[in-house]
Amino acid sequence: MKISLATTWNQQCGISEYSRSLVSALTKLGHEVTILGSTVFPLLKEDEPFVTRLGIPLECDILHIQYSSYIFTREYINSILTIASNNGTKCFATFHDQFLPGFDYEKLDGVIAHRNDIFQHLPEDIPKYVMPSGILTSPVRITSFGLGRNKNNEIQKVCDKLGFDFLVSDFRNWISQEELLEFIKRGDATVLWYPDNKAAGSSSCARLAIGARRPLFVNECEWFKELHGVEDVLFFKHEGDLEAKLEGYFDNAFIKNNNWDTIALKHVFIYKGDR
Repeated sequence: MKISLATTWNQQCGISEYSRSLVSALTKLGHEVTILGSTVFPLLKEDEPFVTRLGIPLECDILHIQYSSYIFTREYINSILTIASNNGTKCFATFHDQFLPGFDYEKLDGVIAHRNDIFQHLPEDIPKYVMPSGILTSPVRITSFGLGRNKNNEIQKVCDKLGFDFLVSDFRNWISQEELLEFIKRGDATVLWYPDNKAAGSSSCARLAIGARRPLFVNECEWFKELHGVEDVLFFKHEGDLEAKLEGYFDNAFIKNNNWDTIALKHVFIYKGDR
């Protein structure tokens, strides 16, 4: 689909960031998006070729207005709604705050809001969709460190399967414990995987990792046996067990249901008339 999005863009505005995330996800789905940009704020950078300021929605399948009370004038909104509807373009609006008096609601094919109460003053016959703001995500980041006994290749393999990033502090480039703590804090969790050794002592690396206040995943072996029962220390037995425990720990249904890829897909269903 060809979608024209009326919004703030390249500007210091939460809706600009919202729109950028939505456009990125819609583009990943194969849709072509152009921007009809507001002039309410100064630009933070030069516009891309697909942006026109206070432009006209031409040759598009969808016009989608990102509405807040300060972004566009009533006259501009009604003018682009008239042009789009006369061209057979389906028209939608997302209300980031309360409705605009004098808005040509009859030209809208649907309205979106983040909460139900935003709809209270809108005409009853307009299709309404509650959709939360999306969540911008980044890959889980796993860290590890030590004096060379750690099974980094096996940890890397598990991280690759899960789509996680893996960072290792190379023991050949010696850094202080304070620097190691800062390194560990760059990650979401630490994994230590040591070969078993019946003569092993207690792992000082594990204790340092605990001090960073991140979850610590360790394998069942002599090095870590006194850590059973310690808060945020999770034990695994083998590669498959580590994979399952990392996946389970970082599985988050709220993020899955509200990440921008999911939100973009919901937009497409609405554009097509699916509920």
